Amino acid sequence: VWGYAALGVMPGKEVLEGLATGWQMALSRLDKGHLTTEDLSQVQQFIVFAELEAEMGAWDGDIASVVALRETLGGAGRAALAEVVTGSKLQREVADTIARLGYAFEEEARDPRSGYSIDVLISPG
Repeated sequence: VWGYAALGVMPGKEVLEGLATGWQMALSRLDKGHLTTEDLSQVQQFIVFAELEAEMGAWDGDIASVVALRETLGGAGRAALAEVVTGSKLQREVADTIARLGYAFEEEARDPRSGYSIDVLISPG
């Protein structure tokens, strides 16, 4: 999926539905502890990608497979993304600059819908 995203190409519906169905089968093993935090965060990223593409009308497949995958995953995907926090020198420099400009902000804020981390979220006002 990342290769498609990097190229700006939407994979065909067979690929997308196959991924959703395959991940749903893998999630059936969730209680056996076969999936790592990285696995779960990858599945969550696919779900967010698919749902955003569907909202924009670019999803060529049956979104029902993604909805079923999201329901099977539950909150585990968002929780997995919350465990993965990364920062960079550039991010630190941006935050320092925003602070010097006098803006209020939050680092590593969480988007409640996707679970993604927002590097620096500037407060309104």
